[in-house]
Amino acid sequence: MGEFDHMQDVVGQLPFLKTYSHLLLAFPLPGEDDGAFREEAKHRLQTASLKLVEAFTWLAAKVVQRSSGGPDRPDSFHLEPCELWSPPNNSIIRFKDCSDAMPSFQELVKARGPATMLPGSLLAPRKAFPESYHETEQDPAPVVAFQANFVRGGLLLDCAAQHNFIDMSGIEQCYLLLATALRGENFSVDQIAQGNMDRRSLVPLLQEHETPKDHDQFLRVNLPPSPVLEPESPFSWRYFRFSPPKLAALKAMAASYSTNDALTAFCWQRVISVRLARRQTPQAVAKFCRAVDARRTMGVKEGYMGDLVTIATSSMGFLELAEARLQDVASLLRNDLTKVNNRDYVRSFATWIAKTQAKTQISYGGQFNPDTDIGSSSWAHVRLAKVEFGPLLGKPALIRRPDFVPLRSDIYFMPQTESGDIDALLCFNRADFDGLMEDELWTAYADYIG
Repeated sequence: MGEFDHMQDVVGQLPFLKTYSHLLLAFPLPGEDDGAFREEAKHRLQTASLKLVEAFTWLAAKVVQRSSGGPDRPDSFHLEPCELWSPPNNSIIRFKDCSDAMPSFQELVKARGPATMLPGSLLAPRKAFPESYHETEQDPAPVVAFQANFVRGGLLLDCAAQHNFIDMSGIEQCYLLLATALRGENFSVDQIAQGNMDRRSLVPLLQEHETPKDHDQFLRVNLPPSPVLEPESPFSWRYFRFSPPKLAALKAMAASYSTNDALTAFCWQRVISVRLARRQTPQAVAKFCRAVDARRTMGVKEGYMGDLVTIATSSMGFLELAEARLQDVASLLRNDLTKVNNRDYVRSFATWIAKTQAKTQISYGGQFNPDTDIGSSSWAHVRLAKVEFGPLLGKPALIRRPDFVPLRSDIYFMPQTESGDIDALLCFNRADFDGLMEDELWTAYADYIG
């Protein structure tokens, strides 16, 4: 039995999750290029990261994809000890001086952190979804890696978490624990227990007498890829800001539904509206795939760091969606989320994953067509903007996902700012962005950052 066998769950055993999720926090540092403050930041971060790994030893492990030994049996993902990141001599954090390659911290904050100013190839230690990786003995895959980038007047701290074992709520917990250590506080008994809990039976699989639900929508059928409708219009990432007054107005338009429902409905409706106006395809069907954190549904505490995500899928015709009231779109999204955000569904989903041999055919988007469909994940609930990371760093001034390769037709709703803004990170093609910038409703609510 391996040291970390208890960290292997069912929901995270999907090959398409063999990649990294990222979240970057930007902190001010005194002085433009003060070596003393940088050395102090290094010392504090190094000490805090060692404290983190001492309490959660699996965070210094490597992710290993083990072959099943047979063509009809799927590979599996495991954690194994790795001296490269294990204390006391090694660490899960590395440091990089980006002073000459990046704008100053003040310039970055003044510009409100556009994607174009945050290159992931420079600021992040690993690739990001949808890119996968190939691990070797010489270059193993860490389960988590921090990279602290020094810029003039500040520090940009990126956390890369291997998605088979840590989701975005898990990244949030990693940061909360790091902040606890940076403040010189001890981890609570509950934090340690929840972060190290046995994952193997976290989601009880269905018994033989229980009826499973249909999850075949998540299968990617081996069909030739559809031709890209607008090859001359490349995809890229761009940030837009929704201020508290604009969010309140959208919520009012969506009646009794949540701010998250209203904002998601608005983004879906406006993107499809500009696509409809450009392509004149009223009968096309738009699909929206919305990530759902199943922790609360399964009675799992917030301190759990594993991947526990399912997907709510909604569909509407282009014309129907464009002409619908925002309240009706929000209602559809909420109803579809409710269908999957319950214990029976999550257990059925986990059972289906466990029993499916061809796991390489499973994807959250299933047969996803970026010309008609949109994927989305909301991190607005992540509460890091108000967290103190010790006396030197303080609170993060910006929270961002760095700029990586496109994930076509996708939206990330970033953690809410301290003042209540929600910044949306959109990945669409140039024609979509041009259409949005000419759309009166979009520009009335969304403030372009870049």
